[in-house]
Amino acid sequence: MTLDIIYDNGKWTATHAEKRCGGPSSISLGENELLRDLHLSIDGRGEEKLVPDGLPHVYHKGGLAIFESSGAFATGGRQRVHTTCRYGANYARLVWDLTWTRGAAVTSPVELGSALLPGQWTRLLAVTRDNVAHPDQWQWQDLSADATLEWVPLPLALVLERQDGTRLEYSLGFDLWRWDGGLGMETVPPSLRLTVTGEGVRLARFLADKPADFQPPKPTREGEVPPLGPVPECREYRFCAVLAWLAPQMLADAPLLPVVNVPFSANKPGLELPAGLDSAATAIGVDFSAMPCVESYLRKQAGGIPGTLPCWEHDRVLNNAKKAIRQLAALGSTGTLIATGLTPDLCLDGHHCDKKSDRLHWDLEDLLAFVSWAKTQLGPGWQVRCPQPQGWDQLPSLAGFALPNGFDY
Repeated sequence: MTLDIIYDNGKWTATHAEKRCGGPSSISLGENELLRDLHLSIDGRGEEKLVPDGLPHVYHKGGLAIFESSGAFATGGRQRVHTTCRYGANYARLVWDLTWTRGAAVTSPVELGSALLPGQWTRLLAVTRDNVAHPDQWQWQDLSADATLEWVPLPLALVLERQDGTRLEYSLGFDLWRWDGGLGMETVPPSLRLTVTGEGVRLARFLADKPADFQPPKPTREGEVPPLGPVPECREYRFCAVLAWLAPQMLADAPLLPVVNVPFSANKPGLELPAGLDSAATAIGVDFSAMPCVESYLRKQAGGIPGTLPCWEHDRVLNNAKKAIRQLAALGSTGTLIATGLTPDLCLDGHHCDKKSDRLHWDLEDLLAFVSWAKTQLGPGWQVRCPQPQGWDQLPSLAGFALPNGFDY
């Protein structure tokens, strides 16, 4: 038995096995399968070894279709996993909550979010910490029939493309510091390995592994059996990621209307709307990067230097942007919003993530959540367009801002 998340009469479908915990078993555009068997693995045990707590929970909320499941391994370390998949217009925001049991050792690779991409993929684009600041210089890389590639640390985003222009994106969530830390002890660092096979492209994302030179600690009492590998702290570990997909035929041109650019107020939250603005007759341009922000709201760069653009992980930034959307929604039930300044980037300020010290994060997830919320607030009579700078316009997650949520009404 399966559970299907179906978007817009079958333009895409995400399929989950009803009695299996974890990510989707398949994502397809029409009859064209893009992804198969998104899974985790601990000590060689995959999700098929997880005993579900019960049937998964599937519901709609805020323009999204949400799938939740949980379960535990019946043998070995008996780790628990809770998975949440939030589906929007052309993406899934994924959350894994992994509870590591006391004394369980890492004796073989721990995989989280590995998958097969069936079919022939011809090229890829990798967004990394080294090139993220220069999107105009990003280069696509051709994929040979026997290619094997590996990234350490994990790339921020990986985009693969087929010959027909269909793209699949696999990005990290906001919590880059968690992915960097893995399971929090001395293991082989997290990595992503891409292998081209006869079936397609296999992506293996390794969260931790036993080092080749691991030396077990000396027993502290008689009869104590030393662990066979590093032992993570007994606690819950959370990791977030984003999947997005796009085919050229999914996008439509925006209506040609005169554009009225509306600025943000300098002394209060929200926009300075001109009197008599007719949302049905004109497109409304809003530059969200121009929101007035105090220094603590801005993206913090390496060396503690404040940037010039707001970090969308900060609650006050989000609240100001939501105020602007509510003002636009009050203008009428139809309209066109041309929203600029909705482009992700890195930030070090841990206060944005409710941490007391620096934590590396980026705000792709926050932008996806905000735009989905905005489209719900504006309603089906509004069209939203979010032009992106060169480079960023290659990511399906950002290009999909123009698509209707699909799970609102």
